Amino acid sequence: MPARTDHHAATSADSRRTRPGVTFASFQALGMDAGLEAARWAEELGFNSFWTAETTGAEAFATLAAAGAAATRLGLGTGVLALQLRTPLLAVQGAATLQALHPDREISLGVGVSSPVVVDRWHGATYGDAPLAQARDWMAVARALIGGDKVRHESTHYSLGPTRLGVRLDHRRPRLVLGALNTQMLRLAGATADGVLLNYLPASAVPWCIQQVRTGEQTAGRPPGSVRISAYVHVGVCDPEVARPKGRRDLFGYAVVPAYARAFTRAGFGEEIAAFTAAMDVGDRDTAITAMSDAMVDAIDICGDAATVSDAVEAYHQAGVDEAIIMPLPWGEDRMATIRATMEATAPLRVSTDGNIRRERLSIAESGFRTQGHQMIEWVADYWQRTDDLPVGPSVEPGWVRDQLDPHPPQLGGDLAGALADLDRVIVPALTHWQAPGFFGYFPANASPPAVLAELVSAGLGVQGMLWATSPAVTELEQHMLDWLVEACGLPEVFRHRRADGSTGEGGGVLQDSASSGTLCAILAARHRLGIGTSDGPSVDDCVVYGTAETHSSLEKDARVAGIPGSRVRAVPTDPDLAMDPSALKTMLADDQAAGLVPLLVCATAGTTSTGAFDPVEAIAEVTEPLGIWLHVDAAWAGSAAIDPEYRWVIAGVERADSYLFNPHKWLMVNFDCSAFWVRDRAALTEALSIVPEYLRTARSDAGEVVDFRDWQVPLGRRFRSLKLFFVLRHYGLEGLREHIRAGVADATWLEEQIDRHSNLELVAPRSLALVCLAHVAGDEATQHLLDAIDSDPRYLCTRTLVDGRLAVRVAIGSPRTTRATVEGFWRFIDTSASQ
Repeated sequence: MPARTDHHAATSADSRRTRPGVTFASFQALGMDAGLEAARWAEELGFNSFWTAETTGAEAFATLAAAGAAATRLGLGTGVLALQLRTPLLAVQGAATLQALHPDREISLGVGVSSPVVVDRWHGATYGDAPLAQARDWMAVARALIGGDKVRHESTHYSLGPTRLGVRLDHRRPRLVLGALNTQMLRLAGATADGVLLNYLPASAVPWCIQQVRTGEQTAGRPPGSVRISAYVHVGVCDPEVARPKGRRDLFGYAVVPAYARAFTRAGFGEEIAAFTAAMDVGDRDTAITAMSDAMVDAIDICGDAATVSDAVEAYHQAGVDEAIIMPLPWGEDRMATIRATMEATAPLRVSTDGNIRRERLSIAESGFRTQGHQMIEWVADYWQRTDDLPVGPSVEPGWVRDQLDPHPPQLGGDLAGALADLDRVIVPALTHWQAPGFFGYFPANASPPAVLAELVSAGLGVQGMLWATSPAVTELEQHMLDWLVEACGLPEVFRHRRADGSTGEGGGVLQDSASSGTLCAILAARHRLGIGTSDGPSVDDCVVYGTAETHSSLEKDARVAGIPGSRVRAVPTDPDLAMDPSALKTMLADDQAAGLVPLLVCATAGTTSTGAFDPVEAIAEVTEPLGIWLHVDAAWAGSAAIDPEYRWVIAGVERADSYLFNPHKWLMVNFDCSAFWVRDRAALTEALSIVPEYLRTARSDAGEVVDFRDWQVPLGRRFRSLKLFFVLRHYGLEGLREHIRAGVADATWLEEQIDRHSNLELVAPRSLALVCLAHVAGDEATQHLLDAIDSDPRYLCTRTLVDGRLAVRVAIGSPRTTRATVEGFWRFIDTSASQ
């Protein structure tokens, strides 16, 4: 990723402002006062920008300077200047001067090729016989000048240099916007501009235009979406029957321009243009005007009530327009009142009739929710497809993301579409793509479509499930899902909220955010059971917790949070398979008790992070049970495999554990965060964590009739996580999830077989389900070379570990997007790398 941002591409905060703008072009005839009044209204109503056109009326830059003084927060844009009438340097000077006067505003230099009538007849200049070539040359010179480069240019149209813009600019520079209608000019915009401005086109014509722009971007090697799509939206809050005759004359004035006539024809109005042409060929102007049908007028110059106008703007957004620039049509009886009503109907911040501005803002957000929601779901779906081609790991430098974003928060809102655009521009290039088929690092983090949809529903409901009373469905669905998982994974009946016979059990399950939180709750429950902190109980300073060197690092962090010194976290020796040695544990416990310490909790791991080792839970329980030590089993990754009876050995001995957890968000198609945690005796947990101020008391809670999950976790508030499990289980069913687990294990087994037959590679630990740890037989230096090769290849991502002090490559398979072909391709890559 380049350290220096190309200011010509749409890579600055400027490109993200997508609240509507307003143009003065449609009512310049009302005078400059009308334009300045409209600019003030635009600022009041939350519009983003103010634009002016230029033919024979007001001069563009002087108008924008006055508008900028009247409305101090609006962006300013020319839409558009005839490029044949200004040299690139002269136009850039005007835009740069505005930018220097308003360094924090967005300045847009909009240009186009205009028409022979405007250029030749009205201005006495030369339109030329190659407008596309001239536009290409003009844009090349202007881009270089805006960038601050010293320009030398030699072409048919411009011969200059060395020349450099003499206006001093700070962090922000003008945007270069090209007005375009037809194929080649739209593609030129995609290749060279920061934005394209569409005009006199119905919403239905927009997608084709966007396609041409994106083709231009691709041809030029620019990132998709580099060019902001802007469009003049011609609307008026007025009687459409009165407005249509004016609309016909308006369209007539543009149909005489061949470029617009072609655009009208392509937009579906070929019959109108054919009739228009026939009438003009015989000099029948009146008939030519009437050739503009009602359907054509109503599709381009859209008049009606406020709802009609608002819907019209929304139609352009749905068609793909990033920035609607409202062109108010002053065709009502009171022209300024019509302009005002039109602006109010399309404003980002509508005027409230009852003073309830909060509700008005909510209404604005809700009005765009369906459209933007569809766009974002499409974006996510497209992203999942793109993961096959995206580099799995990011290549940005520290600070790159922040450098792409505006250093100041927005004063006015309405830029959600801009935030969506920044996903591609800023966020995606700086992500590790955990859903990519070549992601073999850490452990899987599946994000399936039903889980994502459930997350959307949960967020939309916006409920808080701290008490049964705050949303009974949140609590009871969670209880039910945890009970479903007990049955699905073959866990002990004691972990169920409701036993098979319908009675209430002594234990139960809860969804935590992560395994770290579950382990912390286990420690806190163990503390309570031993009476730690009571007047006659042991001191927390004397408590000891036990794991191994392979146990997840969160055990030590959780112990510290629980008040247990880090020095009291013991690493029990392991056997040759890196599993906890029960005899060594027994000796360590006896030594600590002899020293006056209090063994509190033993954490056994079913599938360690480093190598996937399994501690012998049954044998460990034989040691802990006689001493009353809390036995916690952490199966964060491997526990998902128990959903398949073939792999139910992963939970061997769990019936003797005091608590148990695994993370559906790792390998069970549920996106982060969703960690299932069970306890044998809920009282130890809830008594440790229950604090009931008066404002949280309810009659059903006091009577013990319901579960309040606020007492099963450290935070008070809680999200509706169980909805994800509900959607995933309903969509895939147990058999679908079992197939997913089996596929990952089968792929890892195939990889294991290839390694076993390789002369330069070997396993450094037994394959554990879908986790393979390998190293080069030549030693750590060769293994590091292999890790470096993997790191430099954008298709794959692995993590490293140490096994008995030996460097190893961890390959964790589990993404639903990973196929056998992916694994085979990865093997060919490491085979070649290991042989070099």
